[in-house]
Formats: sequence, C-alpha cells, structure tokens
Amino acid sequence: MSEGTISPGGSPGSIPEGEVKQPSRFSIIWIIPVIALIVAAGLAYRTISERGPLISITFETAEGLEEGKTTLQFRSVAFGMVEQIDFSEDVDGVIVHARIHPSSAKHITEGSRFWVVRPRIGAGGISGFGTLLSGAYITVDLGPTDAKKARRFEGLDDPPMIIDHPDALRLELTTDALGDISDGSPVYYRDIRVGKVVGFDLDDKSRGVTLHIAIAREHANLINANTHFWNASGFEVVASFSGIEAKLDSLRSLLSGGISLDTHGSPGSAAKNHDRFPLYEGPKHSKDAWARSRTTHILVEGKTLGSIREGEAILYSGVQVGTVLSVELKKDAASIGVVLGIEPEFAGLVRTNSRFWNASGISADIGLTGIHIHTASLAALVSGAVAFATPEKPGSRAAAGSVFKLHDEAKKEWLGWRPHIWLGKKSDRPKVGPVATTAAVESDEEEPKLVHHENADPASKETSHHWWSDVFHKHKAKK
Repeated sequence: MSEGTISPGGSPGSIPEGEVKQPSRFSIIWIIPVIALIVAAGLAYRTISERGPLISITFETAEGLEEGKTTLQFRSVAFGMVEQIDFSEDVDGVIVHARIHPSSAKHITEGSRFWVVRPRIGAGGISGFGTLLSGAYITVDLGPTDAKKARRFEGLDDPPMIIDHPDALRLELTTDALGDISDGSPVYYRDIRVGKVVGFDLDDKSRGVTLHIAIAREHANLINANTHFWNASGFEVVASFSGIEAKLDSLRSLLSGGISLDTHGSPGSAAKNHDRFPLYEGPKHSKDAWARSRTTHILVEGKTLGSIREGEAILYSGVQVGTVLSVELKKDAASIGVVLGIEPEFAGLVRTNSRFWNASGISADIGLTGIHIHTASLAALVSGAVAFATPEKPGSRAAAGSVFKLHDEAKKEWLGWRPHIWLGKKSDRPKVGPVATTAAVESDEEEPKLVHHENADPASKETSHHWWSDVFHKHKAKK
C-alpha cells in the first residue's frame, strides 16, 4: 500500500493493533474430579456412619476364631464380624476386636455376656455339633435393655446356662450322700434338660448333703409341692417276684451324673425359691414315696412278726391293695407294730369289723377229706405279706389311725367272706344289687385318734397310743 493510504476504520497513516485475549482459567474438565471427590466423601461418611462400633472381648484362647471370617451371632442371625485378634497385655489371653452392625449396637450394654460356640462334651451334655461344618462363632446373652452401653467385655470360657438368670428357680435337695452328682450336673424332665446343680454342702448337723439346684425360669412351672426328684446316675436294678428289671434314665446321666424330676398325681402348689425336697435313690423309690403319701395308714399289732418286712404286700382276696410301710418293736417290747398303707382306691375295703392276719408262709389243716394247704399267694410264700378280709355285712369304714390285731393265721370262715363293697365313684354305683355303701373318706393329714376295733388290754392300748403318735409323725415327715 502506498504512503498516504488510509486503512479502513483508521486514521491516515496508522497501523492497526491486534486485540489480545487472556485464556480462561476454568475448564469443564475439572468438573469430573470435583464430582468424584464429593461422591467419595459422601460414601466415606456413609461408610463410617453406618459401620457400627468396635467392641473388644477378652478370651482365654482364640481357638476356632479367624479375622474377617468369624461372625457374631444372636439367635442364628449375624450382627457383627471379627476384625482383629491380638494378645492381651499380660499375654494370658487374647483380645478379639469385632465390628457390630449399627442396628444392633444399642443392644450391647453392660451385663452382656459373650462366649465361643464350638463342639463341647461335658457334664452339661453335648452341644455345638452344628459348628463342625460352619465353624465356630461368637454368641451373646444380652444385658439389661436399660443398662449403659459398653464396649469392653470379659468373654466366658464355657457357655452359661439360662438358669444363671436372676429369675431362675433356686431349690434345695436333701440326700444322705452325694454319689455321682457333681457341680454342674444336669437336671432332666423327661430327658429334657431344665436345670443344673449349682452347688452342694453338708447339712447343719453334718449327717447328710444339701444340693443346690437352679431351674430355668421357662421351666419353673414344672415344679410344685408334689414334684419328686431322684438320682438318675447309673443303673437301677429292681428285683421282684416277676423278675429282675434294669433301668437307665439316659446315657448322658450314666456318663456325667444327673437328677430327674416328675410330678406324680395331681400338681400341688407352685414351688418357691429355697423350697426343700428329698432326693430319692431312683425312680422306684420316688414312686413308692408318692404312693405312701396317698395311702390310708392302718396299724396292726401282733406278738410275732413272721417274715413280714417293710415294702411287702397287703392282700385282699389275693390282690395287692397296699404296702407295709414300717415294722417296729413297740416301746413295751411285748408286741410288734406294723404300719400298713392302703391305696386310696381300696381304702373302702377296710371296715371296723375287718380281720388281719399274717399271710407269710404256708398253713395247713387236716380233715376228713385230707390235708389242705393254704397260702395267700405264691408271692406271699416267697417274701411275706399281710392279708385281711371283711365280713359279709361290713361295718362302717375304718378311719385312718385305726388299730387292728394281727392274727397269726386266718380262720376258715374269714377266707369265705365276700362282701359287696362298691369301690368306684359314688355316682356310678348301681342302683340295684347287694352293694354296700361306703362312708366318707377321712383324711390322715392330722394325727388320727387310735381306735381299737378288736379287744385289747388297757396296757396295750396305752403303749399303742404313744408309739403310734411317734410313728405317725415319722411317716408324715417322709411325705
């Protein structure tokens, strides 16, 4: 361009200047890492806030526990995981650090008890077999809901029983000797474990042993005034005329010792803490004691005993209707007193004019038709028994505490007596037929008055009164 030429938009002879623009410091590419940072922070916060607290549990050993694998479970639901396992400061144990789910953290309070579930065989039985395939885990017995939160705990070496709960029913059992029972021995009801032995000591006079047992609160309703306890350890061999019978409550009780319980008949009033019960040698002794407590007590007196022993049968027409409870020499040393227990369903057979005799052994009489041998039953021949008969016209029903003479043998006319006495419910008694009515049942809970239904000299009556009073209270104490 020649000199003097004017460029468009400018003055003559000027040179145009270019416009310089500064580049922007913000770039859209930075949006991505910022968003990523915000998301990461949010996730981190959420992870931390939802992670749950860390608790530490001290155990004696970490057997079966693994970091990142072993779970914490309650009622088979996982609520935490073991994160780390360290030695304790004194190296006498291990400290297990476990992370708890946030929703479960509020339940972990002071008083919570932790233990490791693994296969165990001991006095309490067999447990934890399910962990053979799944592996050991930690479980918990939760503390009170209103207790303070806690994060450090002392783990239990052995699983606690629920009977350790303050609401467990605490009872005392009395026995002559401890036998195979030990601290921790289980208590069974129909082979189901409902409690355990929590201690024992000598009684006040050091003549026996008092066992302290605890019954789980959910099974406490099984125990009442008529509950019987017996030693379920080992075998019980029962020999009778029908043969020899061996009984075993369970293999577990044979190996570790144990106690069984049951209620015979109707339940009584509910048991309370520190109630005392006798501990019987076996189920038969327990059943016999219960039967004895139901019987009507009758006293028979004789000059000689023969082969009658405690526990022998009382026979009516050859059928056992009761049991001999005790045999003792009276204080005057001139006669024998035998306490009979008549079963409730047969008590109506004993009338004021009944006759009792010693049915042990064999008796015989010689007549025109030859020699006649008599025995009440083959069982009575082998062991011994007391038999009685009631006349065709029965007298009134004999009350508990009635006293009868024990004859050496039966008179022939007695053996032919067959009175009609209704033994069933009064409402079911036939309206026709020669069936005798029965008197009201009299209770033997209070000391009965002695009523002699056969002639006896005054001196015998006086000694009988004092002797029977002592014997009655003795049997009442056994109930």
